[in-house]
Amino acid sequence: MKNYIKMCKQAKEIQEKWKPKRFDYYYAKLLGRDFVLAELNSVNIIEKYIFNYIWLPTQEQLFAMVNFDKLLTFEFSSHKKTRTLYIMRTDGTCSLYKDDNFKGCILQYVMYEKYNKEWLPKEQKWVSANE
Repeated sequence: MKNYIKMCKQAKEIQEKWKPKRFDYYYAKLLGRDFVLAELNSVNIIEKYIFNYIWLPTQEQLFAMVNFDKLLTFEFSSHKKTRTLYIMRTDGTCSLYKDDNFKGCILQYVMYEKYNKEWLPKEQKWVSANE
């Protein structure tokens, strides 16, 4: 989960488009402690008390961000602590995304498809896929 929080924090394009809704998950640091919150009044809490928060999209929210017209197949697999998402597109190109949780794999797919960015795990940052 910590890696997913870092990935979400660095995904500025996704954070900027977020319109808070009830039941959204988000990360916040309050009084020196880390919290992942999702509650009925999350929008009110965010607006009134929390200024430094990170939206943590669910798998459903991530999938809603991309168009599946170009997607031929996708497959998830899991081995020990590594989760993998394998994508095959209708144009014959393939991609492989790895992380410690499936949401991280899906976020990598979304960032690549929408913003042409790749996650560099060692550097802990998104970079242009053309670099």
